[in-house]
Amino acid sequence: MKFTASFVKQEKYYCRLFLVGVVNGIGDRFSSVAVLALILELTGSGLAVGVTLAIRLCLISFLHQSEGDWQTVFHEKTSW
Repeated sequence: MKFTASFVKQEKYYCRLFLVGVVNGIGDRFSSVAVLALILELTGSGLAVGVTLAIRLCLISFLHQSEGDWQTVFHEKTSW
């Protein structure tokens, strides 16, 4: 714990970057909830909310898998 406290004191820019990431993550969660609430209010259908969540899950899953492939290809091309 002592190391962490001294690191945060020494690296003020990293501390700011970390806090900005936390605020961004909280905002992203609020945005997700707001979009789902809007869909529910406009359609009145839980099915529409479920479909929206399913589409989002499929996109995230696909992008995470392809990200690993792209990192492998990029690493092989830039290796010495």
